[in-house]
Amino acid sequence: MIPNIFVAIILLIVGYYLAKLLGNLLTSLLQGTGINNIYESFGLNSENKPNVDLAQLLGTVVKALIVLFFTVEALNVLELEVLNTIGDALIGYLPFLLSALLILGGGLFLANLLSNWITKYTNSPFSAQIVKYVVMVFAVFMTLDQLQFAKTIVNIGFLLILGGLMVAFAISFGIGGREFAKSQLAKLESKLNRKDQ
Repeated sequence: MIPNIFVAIILLIVGYYLAKLLGNLLTSLLQGTGINNIYESFGLNSENKPNVDLAQLLGTVVKALIVLFFTVEALNVLELEVLNTIGDALIGYLPFLLSALLILGGGLFLANLLSNWITKYTNSPFSAQIVKYVVMVFAVFMTLDQLQFAKTIVNIGFLLILGGLMVAFAISFGIGGREFAKSQLAKLESKLNRKDQ
């Protein structure tokens, strides 16, 4: 057991310094690319953008992942079954977590992009906000589904929200758009009568 403990300690030390080196390198590279300017693509100005350094955050995430991998490998060397199972479960869940973060980030980016386009080309802030929040709701539900977080409840909740929106749209159109629908049906009827004549 003693040689295994020494190997595990060496793995942890190597993992820590390698994580520190690669994390700092990635942070420097990302800061050079100006990744923090991505907030402007989300439609956030200097007043309401979050005070988060994305380059530093991604560098820290990479450090944590490298340390986690080396820790799991050290536990495998020690042959502790319970800890090995926990470590393997964490590593197995990482792809779901990363893909969920990508889906959420992509959904927020797309929501703000569509909102800006609709506001710019149609001059309708209300429609832009509706599209924005609909896309954000889709992104949140897709993220929860990817995380496998109460999948049945998430799917049922999504269907209920979608059904409620459809019913609300139908009622609002039925009440507020009766005159419009009546005029359109009258035009259609007059066209059909002309063709028959």
